[in-house]
Amino acid sequence: MPRLSRLPVLLAAVLAAVLVLDVAPALAEDPPPARPLPPGPVCGEAALVGRSLPPIDGDGDCGVAAPVLLAAVAGVALQPPATVGCGAAQALAAWVEAVRPVFPAGLVAMTVVDAYSCRNRNREKDGKLSEHALGNAIDIAAFRRGDGSTLAVAAGWKGAGDGPLLRRLHAAACGPFGTVLGPEDNALHADHLHLDVEARRSGPYCE
Repeated sequence: MPRLSRLPVLLAAVLAAVLVLDVAPALAEDPPPARPLPPGPVCGEAALVGRSLPPIDGDGDCGVAAPVLLAAVAGVALQPPATVGCGAAQALAAWVEAVRPVFPAGLVAMTVVDAYSCRNRNREKDGKLSEHALGNAIDIAAFRRGDGSTLAVAAGWKGAGDGPLLRRLHAAACGPFGTVLGPEDNALHADHLHLDVEARRSGPYCE
């Protein structure tokens, strides 16, 4: 009988051990990842709205030490948001501020077709690394105006109506950016403006 009286105690001890083993793995799991912060000022400028990103260490020499996911510049949305370095973001802000007055109905958004991209120039297999691969470049294909209309590089560059305005935007980018390439440069840029902040001894290169 004394042995039987100890049975409940032994069962309780076994059950407690099982519960500890059951709970331990759950306690050892990593906490859920933190939710991304809402968009806010980046690169130290209120005009630049987005999120700071972790450093990008790409293949070879590709990468950006302090990238940002840029969602809007001086109140103008980027669609989709663009991953760039702060140098390109700040140049974009200076350009947008300069060209906003040429849009009587207002400038609401810009269509981005490329930003950070680990590749060579002109997407060649060999050759010099593109400024896109360093977070120094952004490609803009269209501008959406406040009246809902769209100013597209591909459709408007040679047009009598939109052509002069697009050339004016192209010219205004030459200065804030070190390189400005458009449809006059080559067929690869027939549908967008390539803007990058590569420093050049001879000054900006704009075609």
